[in-house]
Amino acid sequence: MRRVFFLLLLSTVALSGIIHISSDYVVPEEREITYSGSVSVFIEEDNVHLRASTLVVRKVGNEWRELEAFGNVFIETESVQATSASLTYDVKEKNGRLLGNVIAYLKDEDATALSETIDFDLSKDIYSSNELSTFLKKSVVATSNSFTYDGSKVQFEGDFKAEKEDTRIFGDAASIDLEKDLMEVSSALVLTKDATVSGEVLVYDMEREGTFTGNVEALIKHGDERIRVIPEVLWFDTEKEEYSGEGNKVKIWKGKVYSESRKFKYLKSEGKLFLEKDVYVYDEEKDVKMWAERVIVYIDEDRMEAYKARTEIQLE
Repeated sequence: MRRVFFLLLLSTVALSGIIHISSDYVVPEEREITYSGSVSVFIEEDNVHLRASTLVVRKVGNEWRELEAFGNVFIETESVQATSASLTYDVKEKNGRLLGNVIAYLKDEDATALSETIDFDLSKDIYSSNELSTFLKKSVVATSNSFTYDGSKVQFEGDFKAEKEDTRIFGDAASIDLEKDLMEVSSALVLTKDATVSGEVLVYDMEREGTFTGNVEALIKHGDERIRVIPEVLWFDTEKEEYSGEGNKVKIWKGKVYSESRKFKYLKSEGKLFLEKDVYVYDEEKDVKMWAERVIVYIDEDRMEAYKARTEIQLE
């Protein structure tokens, strides 16, 4: 079958350019042109490549400016390669919409977005969706009710969730810096194999490490033991299975033992909890109070060591 090649010239005061279109079949009419069969499009001014089964180009006023594509749509812009069931695009305004099973690959970021619809504005290099969307980066899978990609960051709004292996993250909103591979989550909750941690802000490196700030609280599981910690700042490393933090007064509960310190570190591999600087310990069961510079709690053995310590024992 002989293919038809067509140059659509756009010439107005506000708009000038050429659209290169080829297809197997063309039906030109006064205010629209329909192309079908292996449609291929190149928009010079926008540097956009488009492929589809069917394409309709329509006039708005005296300008050929509206494109509507159907069937196995593929579009490539300077930032994104995407597929969808259909596409609309306004050549003059440089904005459009991908609709139906949209898969968008962010070329420079090794990331992928999936949604039912994605709107785009090539003049601002912005891609967004107000539909439930899934975002893939490295081995992180994130979902939210909406997202916006501006070329370097992705902003998520509404019911944000992310998973990486055994780590799950929840929040009201989030952003991912794609160049630095940093995720920031507001009103965050993290579930790992060993702990549940919440706080106002989480900064996560998309690999294994995170930092919590603002009303932080952690519940760390060690076998049958549960350790509750309230620091001002908390760091975690899921690969090393370590949790540490600091604050003016870090509060720690383990069974009937309550502690305070300025720093703490939990090492699962060693079964130890380290407390440092201005340490205070109160053992309710033994009715013993202790002040020390440093304390090591052996979780599996239910014992502790104290350095530069003094104690207060309540006699019967």
